[in-house]
This record gives sequence, C-alpha cells and structure tokens, in this order.
Amino acid sequence: MVQPPAPVYPDLVPATAPDEPRVERMAGSTWTVSGGGYEPGAQIHVMLFRYQTDTDLLNAPVVSADANGHYSMRITLSADLAPGRYGVLVWSPPFEEEAKRRAIVDVIAPA
Repeated sequence: MVQPPAPVYPDLVPATAPDEPRVERMAGSTWTVSGGGYEPGAQIHVMLFRYQTDTDLLNAPVVSADANGHYSMRITLSADLAPGRYGVLVWSPPFEEEAKRRAIVDVIAPA
C-alpha cells in the first residue's frame, strides 16, 4: 500500500499570552518552530510537552538567535505520539515572562 504524502505545515510562530496560536499537527510529522524578538546570539530553548505538564518531550534543545534576533528549529513528532493537546514553550534566559513565547498544538493520529 502506498503511503499518502506527509502533510506540509507552515511554520509555527509562538507568541506571548494571550495571543498564543493554536494549531493542529499530525503525529509523525515534521514542522518548524520559528520567531523573533530576542537579542542577537541569545540562546533559545524550545520545549514541547503534554499540555499542563512539565515533561519536555524534546530533551531541551537550544538554538541561537541570528543577528536579527530570529530563531528557527525543526521538530519531528514521534509517529506513536498520543493524540491530544500539547504545548510549545520558547524562552531565553533569564526565565522571565517577557522572554517566553507559547503555542498550543493539537496532535492528531496519522491518517
């Protein structure tokens, strides 16, 4: 049986509360988290977790902001990730509210 092509998703751009976006992504898909507003060279932490928990599913990757304060990181969801609501948290030290960006990701099962 031929597998259908993987969905192509636009970048997810987390935002400050209360403007955090909510998107749907399929388990097993790869997509990009990106954004800006950080100091050039800042160390940007990207976390993915089951909604309202604090267990990071990405093992705390860190990317550096470019000369314009922008960052970009690809995320691949495990094909067996349980459907449900997940959160993305992006931040740069110090861990203060103005440095945090959030998004909600509704994970759905592969078709």
